[in-house]
Amino acid sequence: MEIYYNLLKWILAPIKKKLSGFKYRSHLTPFSAFAAIEYYQRTFIPFYSKEGELRIAIRQFLTNQEIFFLLVNPYNYQTSCSKS
Repeated sequence: MEIYYNLLKWILAPIKKKLSGFKYRSHLTPFSAFAAIEYYQRTFIPFYSKEGELRIAIRQFLTNQEIFFLLVNPYNYQTSCSKS
């Protein structure tokens, strides 16, 4: 069980970082952050950021009635989250 908890914690770290600005941040754990996410689905949308860097949206989800994308940099595999 601890392996799954650590894996979930690692996967949700970028999302938790983005969610930390919400008013209920002090109560967020990997599992409560997971519960706040709805309509989590796979997607593949390549695009260029405002800085001209290639990014690929690999997941789309809804939280607090706002759409977010999980982005990956295809050159170094760094992930980030962004509002749509």
